[in-house]
Amino acid sequence: MSTTSVIFAIVVLVTVLVVIGAVYAAVRAIRAKLHQASRLISQIQAVTEEAASTPRTISGSEGLMKQRIERDFPEFNVDIARQIVIAALLAYFNSLNQKRLDSNLKDCSTSAFINELEITTQSSSDSFGSPFVHKAVISDYRKASEEAVMTWQAAVQYAFNNRPIAQYVYEVKYVYFLAENAEGENVSLVCENCGAEISVTGAKICEYCGAEIKASVERTWKINKIIKKS
Repeated sequence: MSTTSVIFAIVVLVTVLVVIGAVYAAVRAIRAKLHQASRLISQIQAVTEEAASTPRTISGSEGLMKQRIERDFPEFNVDIARQIVIAALLAYFNSLNQKRLDSNLKDCSTSAFINELEITTQSSSDSFGSPFVHKAVISDYRKASEEAVMTWQAAVQYAFNNRPIAQYVYEVKYVYFLAENAEGENVSLVCENCGAEISVTGAKICEYCGAEIKASVERTWKINKIIKKS
């Protein structure tokens, strides 16, 4: 073999080795980038899952509101009311998913809310997968001559239309009706002793017979509205 041929062979071999080295380096770089991308995706997924499972901040003033409510309704049980509100929210989403009213809402809701929800279940095609209520707190309370209105805020998560699970804030209006009003609700409380209608919000003594008035939160308070806030 001539010297020229040897030199040519060496040049070819060096070139091949350089190409192989460059390809190997490129493959390693690509693998490193893919690994980084995979870690980034995992971190994003972890943050997303954590965000979905961490209750959103809701504007509750429960301590102050609770004092005012108990002043007007000493027999009112906040924990029972909270259970009712949470159960009503889950029944609300179940109604929307099943396209028919959940029977659990009938006894704890006003007729106006029931009628509105029945219309919505027939017209909406949205789905709310795996709904879950993280927490519910009282955010406002107002009392008038004919009714008292308690506003609850709740952190709720669900998969909207099969999208990833996300969290939302809902507002629930929980009302105490005493007289016929724009919502079409009748007097919600009567004296168990004489049958007279109770006309004063939070009254403890019947003005007609003097008997003590006993009212349970389940019988006198009703869900009147559920609103998505954010």
